[in-house]
Amino acid sequence: MNEKRIVMLSVGVGDYASPKVNDLNLTTADARAMAQALLSLGRGETHLRLLLDAAATKAGIKAGIDWLAQTVGPDDLA
Repeated sequence: MNEKRIVMLSVGVGDYASPKVNDLNLTTADARAMAQALLSLGRGETHLRLLLDAAATKAGIKAGIDWLAQTVGPDDLA
């Protein structure tokens, strides 16, 4: 039996542009940790996209979701 491909979009925003919003200390670290945990599984083919802080704009997240939709197949884990 073939192993399922693993596909992940991990997003972490902690550094907000608006001074009205308090920055969060752990969100980018959590997104990185999730990505690292996925990679450390060492299971078959892995596709990962990581969006942090300034890259995690509305357009960036939409592009990430579009990438996820185009990349994941019916037998994959996402």
